[in-house]
Amino acid sequence: MDGDPRPLSWHRPCDKRPKGPVRPAPEALAVISVFAVVGEHHDDPNRLLLLGADGRHYAHDLPDGPTTPVEPDGAWNLDEVQLALEEVGG
Repeated sequence: MDGDPRPLSWHRPCDKRPKGPVRPAPEALAVISVFAVVGEHHDDPNRLLLLGADGRHYAHDLPDGPTTPVEPDGAWNLDEVQLALEEVGG
């Protein structure tokens, strides 16, 4: 660049990070889980017994623990109203 009176300038590096919130691709499917609380654990009331839309029972530890499949037994305090609804539903 001999004879060019303009000083050399460098452009900003290309930043490939997304600008703003990251959104899933339109073709990505969202999975929604639906549960009903049907009881709590006898020794730990922060451990809930859930009934899934698939008809199976799950344990969930509050406030943000994992939800895992479980077979209800005598360690669970069951909600009698919810049990009556299950019987009516089938």
